[in-house]
Amino acid sequence: MARFFIQHEVIKPLYIYRDPRDALLSAYEYGERSRQNSKTSAFSQLRTIEDAVDFMHEYLEISRAWLACHKVLHTRYEDLLLDYDIEVNRIVQYLNLDGENVLLREVIENYRQGGVKSGQQGTHLVKGKIGRYKDKLTLEQQSLCLQVFQPYLEEMGYNL
Repeated sequence: MARFFIQHEVIKPLYIYRDPRDALLSAYEYGERSRQNSKTSAFSQLRTIEDAVDFMHEYLEISRAWLACHKVLHTRYEDLLLDYDIEVNRIVQYLNLDGENVLLREVIENYRQGGVKSGQQGTHLVKGKIGRYKDKLTLEQQSLCLQVFQPYLEEMGYNL
């Protein structure tokens, strides 16, 4: 049904993808925090980095399906961090929104990295760091990631 709605432009999805090495690290750490706080989350079963690699490998099939949808706007998470204004303008145009609308501008500024008001939760561009896996994963874990993710990394233009 979603494909029908997408093809007939009833809905206009935006798919944001990220380097799977950084994504799996974030998922793993989120799961770790959830377990420490006795909470359950989608990531709380990720008890090792290797679990997170397996999880992300499966997730890449979902990612490839979204990336194959032609009427979906695709953007890299890293581009949102590095070229926020350019990427946000692409999104605003794609959604056919009034980029001059005061309320929309306020939302856009609140999502800008570092622009979140004190105490506000729920934005996804607050903490994201590019290439953090290089500092946090062992060389063996990085090698495993390269082995598992290399075709995807090459397809999506990520550095190996």
